[in-house]
Amino acid sequence: MNTANSVFSRVLLAGGAGFIGSHVLDKLLDEYSPEQVVVVDNLMTGDLDNIRHRLDDPRLEFIQHDLTDFSWLQLYLA
Repeated sequence: MNTANSVFSRVLLAGGAGFIGSHVLDKLLDEYSPEQVVVVDNLMTGDLDNIRHRLDDPRLEFIQHDLTDFSWLQLYLA
């Protein structure tokens, strides 16, 4: 895919610190080159070690929170 013309500007990845989510994150950042990826994970089954190699990427924002609690969304979008 041509990363110069990415179809993604901002992506929300739920569960991005889990086994599957971390691989989706790698694929997104490597091949689709979005401007920003927001990973939301409560780390109940995920682990920061799965995405530690990506935490310095300026396109990545990690939020540790449970998606079933919508209070984080109001704070984030405000």
